[in-house]
Amino acid sequence: MPRQFLKKLVIDADFCVFLSVSLLLLPLNWVLSWFAASWFHEFCHYAAMKLMGVSIFRVRIKATGTYMEAGDMTAKQELVSAVAGPIGGGLLILLDEVFPYLA
Repeated sequence: MPRQFLKKLVIDADFCVFLSVSLLLLPLNWVLSWFAASWFHEFCHYAAMKLMGVSIFRVRIKATGTYMEAGDMTAKQELVSAVAGPIGGGLLILLDEVFPYLA
């Protein structure tokens, strides 16, 4: 599975520049926290689509956000995949009591 996913992952140069500048200007723990929360948010979208059987052709990470090229989805599948990311963020907030630095 990891090799299949890595074949679908594209990281644009503008994201690398954005990340580099962020690391130069911001404290490391802020950047790592942002990166972990962003990754979890996008993973929730990805997991929701995979659980519903949607084909994902490519995941592109840019400075302006992450974009997933997926197969055709019904309205219900789009709704579930769209709300999966914010729900995941809400779960991180709930984890604040257990893991305050992660949330």
